[in-house]
Amino acid sequence: MTNLQYLGLAYRKAKVDLYYSSHAYLDAIASYEENLHSNLSLLQEKINGEDEIWVTSSKLIGTWTLATKSVEMDCWAKHKKENNNGLIFSSPTDEWEHALRALAEKEMPEKPKAQSPKPNSE
Repeated sequence: MTNLQYLGLAYRKAKVDLYYSSHAYLDAIASYEENLHSNLSLLQEKINGEDEIWVTSSKLIGTWTLATKSVEMDCWAKHKKENNNGLIFSSPTDEWEHALRALAEKEMPEKPKAQSPKPNSE
């Protein structure tokens, strides 16, 4: 059995983790907090209830995604050297978008190469 005090503390910890994650969904956090007490009360009912099927719902656990191991950016380094491009970005997202645009605009466009992780051979 869990109570609202524990759920409130768990929510605060989760909120900090979400806020500092690379994909903070600030709108979703704010939306959840608009009715925080009722949302946590509903969660408490589910946790303490007999029915456990909600735990397997894709709405709760999400879905899968493909993720690359790394991205080989030799073409970007070469492009920067050839064009004397010394721009420094404070945002990795902005730098990535700039690099993709610059590489696509070349006469012979180049693309970064994604490297997939090796499958686990167990």
